Amino acid sequence: MAELVSSPSQMVGRVFAWWGGELAACVPDALRRALVRRPQLRVLEFAGDEIRFSDYRGKQARELGTISLAALDTDPAAAIAQAKRLARKASKTVLLLPADQVLYKTLTLPMMASADLRDALAFQIDRQTPFSPGDVYFDYRIRDRDANAKRLSVDLVVAPHPVVERAVATARRLGVDASAVSASGVAAAGLTDLNLLPPSMARRRRNFGAVLTILVMAALLAGAWTVAQAKLHRLTADADALSERVDLVRQRAAKIQAIKDERDALVQESQFLGRRKAQAPKPVLFIEGLTRVLPDHTWLFHLQQDGTRLRLSGYTSDASSLIGLIGALPMFTEPKFGSPVTHDPRRDKDRFNIVVELNPDAGLEAAQ
Repeated sequence: MAELVSSPSQMVGRVFAWWGGELAACVPDALRRALVRRPQLRVLEFAGDEIRFSDYRGKQARELGTISLAALDTDPAAAIAQAKRLARKASKTVLLLPADQVLYKTLTLPMMASADLRDALAFQIDRQTPFSPGDVYFDYRIRDRDANAKRLSVDLVVAPHPVVERAVATARRLGVDASAVSASGVAAAGLTDLNLLPPSMARRRRNFGAVLTILVMAALLAGAWTVAQAKLHRLTADADALSERVDLVRQRAAKIQAIKDERDALVQESQFLGRRKAQAPKPVLFIEGLTRVLPDHTWLFHLQQDGTRLRLSGYTSDASSLIGLIGALPMFTEPKFGSPVTHDPRRDKDRFNIVVELNPDAGLEAAQ
């Protein structure tokens, strides 16, 4: 029965595959090469008093020419014309800032969620650079993860707002819209891995190649669809007759299954409340355990439970000892810092944020 039901869909799939191959063979070679051509990346490298234009296709680079920045003031029309000639046919354009105008550092941080990493790096910018996070554009890439030590190695690149905005404005004066902004030297591993260009400064470009590809594929699919419709119409008549017989069997099976489901639901409902009560974590036990192990110089100002995860926030004189103290409680597992420890000079205490997983057997053990 299963083979009879699935055979019409298998036949339709074979028809589509055959017609797709036949129609693709009808497309001229030159058009096929144009549609599958590798994306072209244009790089504008700011070097001293000039801009160097290069063309990247995959890993192959080719220098195209240079434009003097002074030419933008002395002969802007000629500079713009030359820039349009050098930057044409590019699917993406990347600006490379001079290495001496950006700050590049490799930082080691505690393991944390990706959503918290940018906030943690903004805090590090204020501590380890002469800049304020609000005065710079920055980006990062994760160099390495040490699961055993629960540490991250992160590459951080920082550039002041005026440096990035001046480069983007210069490129726009030349008629070039930047897709990304990086820096010479730090972009060796990938030209767009570290992108200092904020979304608010990026301009969307029309990709006519993609539009042409969509139109050609739509035409091919329309032709295949027309031919397949005729075959599908014949298959549908046979499938309808078979479906009527299958429906009768399915209805009988559905009635039997409904009775079984109703029986199972009644059993589950009768057992649910008792099982839920026995398995539910008891917050009063967590608070009692923390009260016993936390030293006198430590206090909590925030405790939040989310399912099997508990987040503790507070102040202490010795944050490094808390992981061991909390981890010794049988009701907690996998204690770790949820964010870097910071020092509050006003209280002369370390502010900490610890995340622990709740032991699913904690409530049962406490009851015993």
